Amino acid sequence: MPYLVAADVSATPAGARFRDLLARPQILQLPGAYNGLSALQATAAEFDGLYLSGAALSAQMGLPDLGIMTIDDV
Repeated sequence: MPYLVAADVSATPAGARFRDLLARPQILQLPGAYNGLSALQATAAEFDGLYLSGAALSAQMGLPDLGIMTIDDV
């Protein structure tokens, strides 16, 4: 999984990369990802980015959407 290799991580902060995408005149295609597999599929399809819904992630894990998940769960 190449996203786990530090050499493949961009040196530019994510916020700066997102601002650069927003500055483009094109419509951004940002599919929702609810787990690692869907994120890898979106990456393979070369989308501009993706978003993670907390409700979708908690539902996929069978947990209530009560804000009890931590970063370790994600």
